Amino acid sequence: MFVNSQGRCRLDPEKFIEQALSQSPEQISRHEELQGILKDGLNSFEARLADLTNEDRKAVECLIYQEFAELVFDFRLSLETRFARQRIANARTRSEKLVAVENFRSIMADVEMIHGK
Repeated sequence: MFVNSQGRCRLDPEKFIEQALSQSPEQISRHEELQGILKDGLNSFEARLADLTNEDRKAVECLIYQEFAELVFDFRLSLETRFARQRIANARTRSEKLVAVENFRSIMADVEMIHGK
């Protein structure tokens, strides 16, 4: 478990991605439904925020944006780490392994640039 910026427990990124990739076909078949629920929920949420003062709305949005950013970071880190391990393990030569490691470093630099602000 990891702790987010508010001190709350979060999923271990490795378990997070394993959970995502091990979903059943029935769970995956709900993709469009869940995507619609998220879109409708966000639209409804934004409409509700319109009733708040500008300062209160920004405060609420700031917190939810932070939560979304951390969630996206967890998924990205998990995926990139998993794929890098696979590429390194599947490399046939030391040179290929070094290329895979360098590729991972480059990706992580990009992730840091985006999420490390």
